Amino acid sequence: MLLNRLAQPADGLAQVLHVARGLGALLGVALARAEELNPGIDLPGPIWFHQVISLVPVLSSMTNAIIFDAEGVVVDTEKTWDRAQDEFLRRHGLSYDRAKTKHLLSGKSQAEAIEILRTECGLAGDTPSLIRERLALVRRHLEEQVEFVPGFLGFYRGIRPTLKTCIATAMPEDLLEIVDARLGLSKLFAGRIYSLINVGQRSKPNPDLFLYAARQLKVTPEHCVVIEDAPHGVEAARRAGMKCIALTTTYDRWKLSNADMVVDGFDQIEPVIL
Repeated sequence: MLLNRLAQPADGLAQVLHVARGLGALLGVALARAEELNPGIDLPGPIWFHQVISLVPVLSSMTNAIIFDAEGVVVDTEKTWDRAQDEFLRRHGLSYDRAKTKHLLSGKSQAEAIEILRTECGLAGDTPSLIRERLALVRRHLEEQVEFVPGFLGFYRGIRPTLKTCIATAMPEDLLEIVDARLGLSKLFAGRIYSLINVGQRSKPNPDLFLYAARQLKVTPEHCVVIEDAPHGVEAARRAGMKCIALTTTYDRWKLSNADMVVDGFDQIEPVIL
C-alpha cells in the first residue's frame, strides 16, 4: 500500500517491479531504524536507493494531488529573470546582487517586488512605471526563448494518469500568456493554472494560492504535495498544511531546508511514483 496510489502497473513485469519497490520501501524503513540505533553504520545500497526511501513519507498512498509552482519547476525562467533584473537595475545606476535579493523577490507580486528593490537596492521612481519597465524586459527575454525545466515532462507524464495536478504561480498574467503560447501549459494542465489574481494578489509565503488550488482540485490540503523551488513557496506550502518537495533549480539546498524533501531534479522523484 505504501506506493499503491502512485503506481498502476500495466503488465506482469510491471507488477513484479511494483511489489519489489514496495518491499524496498519496507527494507528502507528497517535500514533507517538500524542507522538510528547504530549511528555511523555502513548501510548497503546505492545513493539513489536512500533518496527514494526518504521520499516515501512525502509521496505516499495519502497523496491525491500534486501542485506545481511554475517558474523554476515547470518552466525554466529563472535565468531570464536574472538577466532582466540585472539590466533593469543597471538602467537605474544600480547593481543586482542575486544572493542578497532573489530569494526575497520569489513568489511576490510586481508591486511588492518593486518595494523590495527600493529597500534592498535603493531603487527610486514611480511604482507603476517601474513595474511596466521591469516586465517589458522580462517579456522581451521570454519571447526569445523559454523551455521546460529538464525532467519535468517525463515526470508529469508518469503521474498524470493517477494524480490530480495543477499549476499555482505568482507569475504575472501577461508573462504567463507568453509561456503558455510557447509551451502549451493550458492544454497540458487542462486549464488548471492558478495565479495571484485568483487570491487578491496575496503572494507567497501566504498560503492562499495553494489553498485555492486545492479547493479547485477538490482535494484536502493534507492530501496535496507541492513542488517548489523557492523559500517563500516552501513556507507557503507549510502554512497551507501540505507536504513540499523542493527542487534546487534556483536556490541552494540550505535555503530550502524547510521542505519535507529537497532534490536536485525530477529524476530523484520518479523512482518512487512511476
